[in-house]
Amino acid sequence: MSDLASPLLVVMESEVEAFWAFQALMETVERNFHKDQLGMHVQLESLNHMCRLWASCSTWRVFFMLRARRLCGWNTFARP
Repeated sequence: MSDLASPLLVVMESEVEAFWAFQALMETVERNFHKDQLGMHVQLESLNHMCRLWASCSTWRVFFMLRARRLCGWNTFARP
């Protein structure tokens, strides 16, 4: 987890701000650290789905799909 905390320490002005930013980040990604690893499995399934879509699409279509995903805040791709 130090690879997540160290950039925050560099960017933030104080250690207190970095700590609270790290705490908020850990709340966001906490499901990745559960013993059942369900969060990681969901992310890997999403990545697999995205790669399959990427293989079947043109480059521009993929670019706009990823851009829309980022702008809309989608965590996973909808399954057909």
